[in-house]
Amino acid sequence: MGPSERVVKERLVKRLEERGVEPGAVAEWLWEEFGIRVAPRWERVRQALMRRDVTPQDLVSLLDELGFDLEAVEDAWEE
Repeated sequence: MGPSERVVKERLVKRLEERGVEPGAVAEWLWEEFGIRVAPRWERVRQALMRRDVTPQDLVSLLDELGFDLEAVEDAWEE
């Protein structure tokens, strides 16, 4: 059994931050994809990304849209 969904999401969000993705871009994505409006600050964006209606697969889609190498984030699912 792998890590919990929350742990996977935390790891993926950390990748966004480490790559220097602007929180405003993620906030815009949250609004467009989920109707979730948040202030463009990492604290608020992070909280919104942890909601149950945002899945790890959704975050992978965002990473893909942003041009991430998806093979580089596969380890988010490892123990």
